[in-house]
Amino acid sequence: FFGTKNGKLFASHNDGDSWKMIEGSLPEICCVKAYTL
Repeated sequence: FFGTKNGKLFASHNDGDSWKMIEGSLPEICCVKAYTL
């Protein structure tokens, strides 16, 4: 996962070979943490 200062959140399901925007209207993103449940 990675986020941008203009509120876009991206995810990759193939170790970063390609990325998909999963949210585009969040406030400024400063940190992304991922957890496996």
